[in-house]
Amino acid sequence: MDKNNAFSNFPTFTYGVVPLAERRAKWFSWKRGFEICLRASKIIDADEKKDLLLAKGGFELQDIFFNIPGADVVTDKEKNIDAYSVAIEKLDGYFAPQRHEAHERYIFWAMKPEPDESLEKFLMRAQMHASKCNFGKSSSESSGIAVIDKLLQLVPSHLREKLLLEVDLTVEKVIQQVSAFETTRIASEQISGQSILQQPSKSSEIVSRIPSTCKFCGRSHASDGSCPAWNKTCSNCGKRGHFRAVCFSRVAVPSSSRSVDPLHGARFSKRSFGQAFQSNVGTSAKNVNNPQKRRPGRLHAIEDDENDEEIPELVEMVSSASDSEELLCVKVGGVLIEMQIDSGVQSNIIDDQTWTSMQRSGVKTIGSIRCSDRKFKAYAQTDCLKVPAMFDAEVSITDGNKQLRVDAKFYVVKGGPQPLLGKVTAKQLGVLVVGLPSQQEALHQVDIVRPFPSVQGLKIHIPIDKSVEPVAQRLRRLPFATLDRVEEKLKELESRNI
Repeated sequence: MDKNNAFSNFPTFTYGVVPLAERRAKWFSWKRGFEICLRASKIIDADEKKDLLLAKGGFELQDIFFNIPGADVVTDKEKNIDAYSVAIEKLDGYFAPQRHEAHERYIFWAMKPEPDESLEKFLMRAQMHASKCNFGKSSSESSGIAVIDKLLQLVPSHLREKLLLEVDLTVEKVIQQVSAFETTRIASEQISGQSILQQPSKSSEIVSRIPSTCKFCGRSHASDGSCPAWNKTCSNCGKRGHFRAVCFSRVAVPSSSRSVDPLHGARFSKRSFGQAFQSNVGTSAKNVNNPQKRRPGRLHAIEDDENDEEIPELVEMVSSASDSEELLCVKVGGVLIEMQIDSGVQSNIIDDQTWTSMQRSGVKTIGSIRCSDRKFKAYAQTDCLKVPAMFDAEVSITDGNKQLRVDAKFYVVKGGPQPLLGKVTAKQLGVLVVGLPSQQEALHQVDIVRPFPSVQGLKIHIPIDKSVEPVAQRLRRLPFATLDRVEEKLKELESRNI
């Protein structure tokens, strides 16, 4: 075939408007068409093929070619130099770095059919792009490539840029980059968090366990159901299960206008001030003459009535997505759950689904699981909620390097939407503050010592010029005002294995 007919409609190579990531594919596609036309026109001479390549390539390809060192050579059969092969090799090397295999695979997995594109056309387009991707030659290489592709989709953008700078990205290089990134991130967070040194409060005592008092009797005892206020009636409000010293009711129940003498069964009625004055005068005179006939005074006895009904505690069993600021990650019995702080309820509520999940996770309770001693009623409801179980457990939260712990009682409510952290426990943990800041008691906290981050398996070489003679410095004493701070800092570094 005549070469003029073969190259009559062949386009020039233009890449100015082509994205950088697609220029390599554009070049190989144009080169494939050019070599087909060369074979059709039966051109054999290397110098002629090189000149035809530059002529059909256009000015953009010529500018690239003549700016590549060692690209423009002359054919020399004695030295085994082929001008066309050298030109193609140099141009391939110029366009090869403008393609990243991981990026090509990312584009392949992100491909989707267009709205008006048929499946046949999409299949053809996917096959064309799959030819540009390297999916590995063995199973181990394919699994490594899959790990790299998955990680590139999830890492932060600045780490992705560092990974894509590697021409031959392997799993080993990815592990090194990710380990260095995590170490730098943790060190940066610790440095930014310790920029302002806070002096610990002298009034707070660091202990491993916070001693708590019982909210039913006001004393400290084991949380095993041996509370002295169990089944006792309060003399202030008339309810069961607590003493008057820790009664939550503000107003005492008014006594009846007519009282019964517990010793003689006689009833007394209220008298006016004048009647009481005259009666007292007469009684005093009689008592002087007959001291043995003095009548015993009234006694304040605690009446134990088995028919008194316990007033249910109102609980708002509503969970809202807008209350994310009131949600708190709490460890209950060693199991991490999400609870909502509710200052309107005194008790801690766990729904039955969360309780089932906690039992599967091996929740640790203090004592045995027993029946509920309290009734609960949802707002605007007439029926009481079903409470199948009650248990005691340790509650702990982590705040930076501090951990707060307290023992509390939990009630399992059937059909509850969200675990609720009651007012009493929330105040003990310090997550709920009521009143003036000066009236708040300091919480006892536990220091958590975290080791200093280090990279395993890496050796650091510190260059030392041995030709320089070392100079012995004399001992310099520290100022007395800084001795305590230096000692505290040294102990902190020793605890972190530095």
